[in-house]
Amino acid sequence: MKTINHWLRLALAVLSLINAPYGFGAVELTEPSYDYLGQELSYFFEPEGPPLSLSEAMAARHSGQFQSHHSRVLHLGSAPKPHWVYLPLHNADDQPLRRTLEIGPAWIDQMNVYLLHGQQVLQAFYAGDAKPRQQRPVPNQGYLFVLDVPPGNSGLYVRFENIGSHPLVVRLLEETQQRKVAKWISFIDGAQLGYLLALIAFNLMLYSGLRDPNTLNYSVFLFIYVLLYLLSSSYINEWFWPDSNHFGILMLLVAVAWSSLHFARHFLDIPGLYPRLNSLLKWGANAFMALSVTLSLSGFYVAGMRLTFIALIIYPVVMVVLGGLCLSRGLLAARYFLAASTFGLLGTATTNLALWNVLPFNTLTFNAMKIGVLLEATLLALALAYQMRQHQVARLQAEHMARTDPLTGLFNRRAFFDVSDSLWSTAMRNHRPLSVILLDIDHFKQINDQHGHATGDLVLIALSKLLQQTARHGDICVRWGGEEFLLLLPETHDVQAAHLAERLREQVERLKPAGLSITVSLGVAERGNHYSLDSLINDADQRLYSAKDAGRNQVCHQACVTCSDELGQAL
Repeated sequence: MKTINHWLRLALAVLSLINAPYGFGAVELTEPSYDYLGQELSYFFEPEGPPLSLSEAMAARHSGQFQSHHSRVLHLGSAPKPHWVYLPLHNADDQPLRRTLEIGPAWIDQMNVYLLHGQQVLQAFYAGDAKPRQQRPVPNQGYLFVLDVPPGNSGLYVRFENIGSHPLVVRLLEETQQRKVAKWISFIDGAQLGYLLALIAFNLMLYSGLRDPNTLNYSVFLFIYVLLYLLSSSYINEWFWPDSNHFGILMLLVAVAWSSLHFARHFLDIPGLYPRLNSLLKWGANAFMALSVTLSLSGFYVAGMRLTFIALIIYPVVMVVLGGLCLSRGLLAARYFLAASTFGLLGTATTNLALWNVLPFNTLTFNAMKIGVLLEATLLALALAYQMRQHQVARLQAEHMARTDPLTGLFNRRAFFDVSDSLWSTAMRNHRPLSVILLDIDHFKQINDQHGHATGDLVLIALSKLLQQTARHGDICVRWGGEEFLLLLPETHDVQAAHLAERLREQVERLKPAGLSITVSLGVAERGNHYSLDSLINDADQRLYSAKDAGRNQVCHQACVTCSDELGQAL
């Protein structure tokens, strides 16, 4: 028994020596996978002083100073100290295997990558944004390094200097896998950017046509977000910040938060609904932007970055609160805004919680922020469309009210002259007939005095409905003022207009609104030798007074020598 225990202890010791440089849980390269490898990583923060060399980092790992990690994403906080990461590898094949090491995100100052077999450095890579000649990230994929991993055990040591937030994701992909990932990312990025650019173009066209400042504010917000996405994904680094894109990303983050809040304040009419809150938001946003820029330009970049990240955590919550407040005040467009802000908040929170290992990290949670942004952009566009539709309906209603008599629903004088000018011009130019009927309710003042103004209004409404029912298509009915009404009759001679007037007179006698018997007097005039519409209306007005002077409840027209109640029989 003692002999068996002795050999067991010896075997364990040998195994520990064999695995000491590389550790247990090595990544098996003969089994390709798209999984992120955070659980296989271990990390070590450098002590204060000069940077550690590779050999010093190896010694620190052998002495047990590297800490294990148990989630798929390595998140060491905001602006972490320089640190080393170790990943053990194992190739069970008898030939070297080529794998692409993918390290993200792109926001890394300096990174040194070493592939070791035993104590021998097989490959070394130097990447990051701190130095122009170093390897740069691939757009939206992070840093890619092609490794030729020999058979047996190997190890990857990576040293990071990073000034920004550091959610580190690591994968090892076959060549075919890498091509699929690249194609998929290109498709997703193209679709997302195309959709956002289409929204920008659409809203700019709306602004050029309607001059609605909300569409311009929304376009500016989307444009800044697109620039931020292109810069943070390394699409346009070489154009704007070839040395380091960190300052540019920070400024665009500040601009996105500011422009988003600016759009929200004006879209939700915060200045009108909550003036004090609007002042607080306005001055707070301006102060935050000025302070972040000042800190960054003064050399306190980390402080400016942390301030910006705090604001980016707060501002989605502010958006949701603003949407809820305005919805409670009856602003219907706030429904879309609240839904949009909620999706944006949930997407941002889901991605951040996944990166911080609170939620499971997978493709869906990792891309939840992008999904939330697209849903937010779509719902905000719908909110804008709904608000513009409301404004258009309100404008049309206002125009209708300005042109319409509110009691009877007929045109008023302003609307009459707007629509009659073209009819008069056509009749004059083409020498076509055109007539006017002017009618007045007989003894209307007595109706108001004896039965009240409410009854008088019922009489006016009943008469206006009769006029609308009797008028032909193309005729214009107008409440001329008080108890007077006017009908403009294109393509109508005097005799035809007189027939219509007489029919109206008879129908009014049978109308009995509010149980009352009423009559009307009517004057008819044809264009003839009149050279202005005002002259024609004055002529009809004179004939109306002639009908009243002759005893009321009569029609007087051009063929009349004297107006009498026998006009109907004469016609």
